[in-house]
Amino acid sequence: MPTTAVMELYGVSYVKETTYGETPTTPTMLELVQNNFKVRPERDKLESRRRLGDAQVVYNRLGRKMVNGDMELELSYEDQDDMIESLFGMEFPTAFTPITLSATGAFDNVTQTLTDSGSGLGDVAVADWVIITGAVDANNNGVFYVTAAAAGVITLAMGATLLADEAASSPTLIQELRIENGLTVDSYTFEGRHTDTSDYKRYVGVVLDTMSVEANEEIATMQIGCMGANFNTATSSLGAPTLATNNAPMDALGGAYQLDNVDSRIRTVSLDIQRNSALGKPLGTKISDEVFRGRIVVTGSLTMYFETKNVYDDFWDETHKSLKFSFIDPTGNYYTFHIYKALLTDVTEDEEDEAVTVSFSFDALRHATNLKTIGLAKYAA
Repeated sequence: MPTTAVMELYGVSYVKETTYGETPTTPTMLELVQNNFKVRPERDKLESRRRLGDAQVVYNRLGRKMVNGDMELELSYEDQDDMIESLFGMEFPTAFTPITLSATGAFDNVTQTLTDSGSGLGDVAVADWVIITGAVDANNNGVFYVTAAAAGVITLAMGATLLADEAASSPTLIQELRIENGLTVDSYTFEGRHTDTSDYKRYVGVVLDTMSVEANEEIATMQIGCMGANFNTATSSLGAPTLATNNAPMDALGGAYQLDNVDSRIRTVSLDIQRNSALGKPLGTKISDEVFRGRIVVTGSLTMYFETKNVYDDFWDETHKSLKFSFIDPTGNYYTFHIYKALLTDVTEDEEDEAVTVSFSFDALRHATNLKTIGLAKYAA
């Protein structure tokens, strides 16, 4: 019988670490739904330049230990939430129970507030994103960011339009499940499982540092860059993993694409997120004992059909834009990326199938209201 491991029998599982670089004693492993997992052990080479009079190299050594690499994941509802949350540095919130105001609500254009005479808004908190439906005036329906909150009144911002005056309203408020770039740093132990040869590879103290995703005409995939502190092997597994739901993969053909809250005929979007992480390098040990994160840098590009000169004017006048694009699966579940404040950094024009297209690169910047650079919302059909 052949003794070579078969790739189709290879699986990857993971567990979140409580202490950086330490695998939990009794880990509850979870299945990683992945297309490929190319994280590898690495060691620095310490090169000796000693001359022994015979032109030979004798004493090279191996130095600090680490793991590096990347993994490709298909974007599917909830299956990749742990990885997405780790990269963003924030967990998806637990949604409050939908709130329906029975003609006790009132919208105010001047203060941009929704008041409730019945004080039924107590579950809404500052920094929530809320979906409002059922208002008479269309300007009062949509997704809004909460900047102030009390049981009787909430202040709303960052909607597609400003609120309009409306008295005795009966809107329904639903919390949108959205994460934004945060400061939490999670680490994981990953186990590569060659179950056909009983060989197990463990990557310890792994943090997620980069992510790239493209909206095009293919299944949506995320390329995630990883770094970690340690590696070891074993002849038995850390445990059979809890299986993921394995929802259908998403694509970019059914979701919303907007520039400045207006539906736009965008051809492609490319997005890159860098957390600028670095492993600690204390002397006296070959293993890193801490991880640091720098600034989050979000860049990207988009191509759209050329239908107006305004896109050139926005670039030339240094006008900041907002960008929204979604991935959706056959059931109707979707994830939506939000770039709150994008600076267009260059512009090019091309022809595609006899249609003129224009392409922009952009840098994402911190928005003045919610103080965030990028957000990701999810929705279950």
